[in-house]
Amino acid sequence: MASRGRGAPSTITKKAKVSGGGWPELIGLSTDWYWEQDADLRFTRVDVQLGTPGDKELARRLVGRKRWETGIEIEGGWDAHRALLKARAPFRNVLMWRELEDGSRRYVSVSGEPVFDDQGRFAGYRGIGRDITEQKLSEARLRESEERYRRTFELAASGIAHIGLDRRFVRVNRRICEILGYPEAELLGKTGREISHPEDQDVINELRPRLYAGEVETVRTDKRYRRKDGSTVWVTLTLALERDAGGRPLYEIAVCDDITPRKEMEAALRESEERFRSLTEMSSDFFWETDAGHRFVHIVHGPSYAGKLNPAEAGWAALRSKMETLSAFRDFEFATPLGDGTVRYFSVSGDPHSAADGAFLGFRGVGRDITDVRVAREHIASLAYQDALTGLANRASLAPALHQAVERTKRRGSKLAALFIDLDGFKQVNDEYGHHAGDRLLVETARRLRASLRSGDPVARIGGDEFFAVLEDVHDAPPVERVAQKLLAAIREPYDVGAGRQAVVSASIGISLFPDDAADADTLMKHADTAMYAAKQAGKDGYRFFGARTGGAGR
Repeated sequence: MASRGRGAPSTITKKAKVSGGGWPELIGLSTDWYWEQDADLRFTRVDVQLGTPGDKELARRLVGRKRWETGIEIEGGWDAHRALLKARAPFRNVLMWRELEDGSRRYVSVSGEPVFDDQGRFAGYRGIGRDITEQKLSEARLRESEERYRRTFELAASGIAHIGLDRRFVRVNRRICEILGYPEAELLGKTGREISHPEDQDVINELRPRLYAGEVETVRTDKRYRRKDGSTVWVTLTLALERDAGGRPLYEIAVCDDITPRKEMEAALRESEERFRSLTEMSSDFFWETDAGHRFVHIVHGPSYAGKLNPAEAGWAALRSKMETLSAFRDFEFATPLGDGTVRYFSVSGDPHSAADGAFLGFRGVGRDITDVRVAREHIASLAYQDALTGLANRASLAPALHQAVERTKRRGSKLAALFIDLDGFKQVNDEYGHHAGDRLLVETARRLRASLRSGDPVARIGGDEFFAVLEDVHDAPPVERVAQKLLAAIREPYDVGAGRQAVVSASIGISLFPDDAADADTLMKHADTAMYAAKQAGKDGYRFFGARTGGAGR
């Protein structure tokens, strides 16, 4: 066989032929390592294309030894890998790693194929390795970042919700459930109108047209809701609209603050002195007063740092320009840097007040610390497309990703496969072991799907136990079938669901090809769903192609 590129085959390779004809495809991959083994699976050649002196020393030490004799670890364990080698089967992108002296790890993705001589006798293996250490470290950093964003959503002091275009709650955090008095499971699927106070049912609907027309980025109002126990809660509701890259609305973002105590205080203050009349109409965490020169001279009832109000230069210039007109202002927002290096955000409202002879004395008003609202507003977009449990993309992000993949496939003139994956037996796991065990199983399923697919293949969780994967740059059905079989095998492995217990599930996979089965992303997804149900009807634990292709049992 003629040499190809870096790491050309050695003598044993030149005399042999590769089973299945896959070697040209393999050698075309980007590689950091090239290796060969004899019929006893001992390394006879290890070439380091790129690497450290330590890598080259390792390469010299590998020669004459079997891979599992070198201190290298493998995902899935060596027993499983030795069984694969015994069957003389090729393997692709197997994750291996070794511990370095400083305690860190080097990760390598290894692929190999068996070699046979001209008489068909097994002569060994040869293959490549790709250093994916940076990729693994990036994945770990990404998971940490996603977890921080998720916790920001869940632990925010304000109530936060995503509302679908049908006005129903699709995602809620802990705080909004506390404010509205409903468990998450009961709140999801309800509309805001269903739980609004009868007199406030259309308050926010009157503001929505400006938001959807793009005239404003947010709308805000105070309104009342009926809690599950029948009591009334007042909230300040801020509503924003998330749009896709084309400007089309995706869903609404609602931020709620419980202002019931404030409303009760306002009612009491209305019976008090006229001096506080204007203050009772404002949202407040603290009261403030300025002198005629617009200097803060009195701040009460606020957090300790409220007494250090010192708006940043740009914020103060804008606020001062409003004050110079001696007109009332409402909900003016500004940032205040604090001495410890942090920044707090405030919203203030104020009215001018005068002496008996009409002389201007200054402003007085109220302020509210809106730091949590601002932080949540900035981070909510990144949380919107993430499945909090598994870390996969969610249904909201799948649709645009699938559309983009279809457009790329059109430009390349290739094919694309959509795989709708539904777990068989998941309900029984939930019923027998509880929802915590079910959650563990879903998280592990997500990990197995990632490990079984290429790093660039989109994979999403689109429902309780439903997943969706997209394979680009496929040319015919057989490679897709191999991926489906690989996914079925991965899912079929037992799951640790805690307390020393194991559970076993399988999957039904529906496959639809573009452009063979559909001309657009929506139809492609629908046909994959149809094929998945055909796989279930055929006995589950298998896959089916949409239309004329029948698929296989995957066993």
